[in-house]
Amino acid sequence: MSYGRIYNIERFTLHDGPGIRTTVFFKGCPLRCQWCSNPESQLTHKELSIIAENCTKCGRCIDVCTPHALSLESGSLVLYRERCNACGACVEACRTEALEVWGKDISTEELLSKIERDKPFYDKSGGGVTFSGGEVLAQIEFLVDILQACKKDGIATAIQTSCYAATQSLDPVIEHTDLIIADIKHMDSILHQRLTGVNNERILHNIKYIAEKHSALVVQLPFIPGINDTEENIAQEIRFISSLPHILGVSLIAYHQLGIQKYKRLGREYLLPHVQPPDKEYMEAKKRVFHNAGLPIVAFNG
Repeated sequence: MSYGRIYNIERFTLHDGPGIRTTVFFKGCPLRCQWCSNPESQLTHKELSIIAENCTKCGRCIDVCTPHALSLESGSLVLYRERCNACGACVEACRTEALEVWGKDISTEELLSKIERDKPFYDKSGGGVTFSGGEVLAQIEFLVDILQACKKDGIATAIQTSCYAATQSLDPVIEHTDLIIADIKHMDSILHQRLTGVNNERILHNIKYIAEKHSALVVQLPFIPGINDTEENIAQEIRFISSLPHILGVSLIAYHQLGIQKYKRLGREYLLPHVQPPDKEYMEAKKRVFHNAGLPIVAFNG
């Protein structure tokens, strides 16, 4: 039995693989995508989030905060994050759900018991469990253990990954995973570095490696207007994906701004406030490009 750190479990999801699924979100990611909608997934340590609109300034959280990380200043609740240990005492004291801790340590045994709750729905719908993030490959021992446990229990498994990991770590994951959903953010390595904090050489190498070893691979492409949607980049994506063996198809995902409030609650700056989500016509046009290139579209969020 091993332990890992997650930040959320969503039941009855429909967009993270076939059928009815449970999606488990791992905490911690080596990438810093500027459009990331889940900033709570990025850092490995537990974090306190302040939902300011729920705060009544009662001071109960301040009274129980032993590291003295919270204070009322100019009528607002202020968090000194360098002092906060995310112990959760303030969350328990708050009566208005104005505070939340992102991050929970969990054993494979406990996590499996939560996943098993909906096994009848997986069996009837052809669904299963999807491990997402964050980056699942950043907690490789925990990931392999829970994949093995699920497979032993007859639960279909999938992972969503950036593929930014050591190639040698992929084999046990491939062995115990029914579906791998791999992201490509940008084909230009220099722009990829600028947009995500890492280059893409390892990512593209690992996607090729997975494609050669695994018969159920989906490549997922986010579309961020003005960032990665040029004709040149899309053409390079199509050439690369078309060269892969054993691929089910592509998943096309539209950029959205649903995570902006999370950045504020975590005390961080959102880097793309000027970028507007694409409309349906935009995404349908992108869909036609991939369809005309002969690539199956297995998921479309437009």
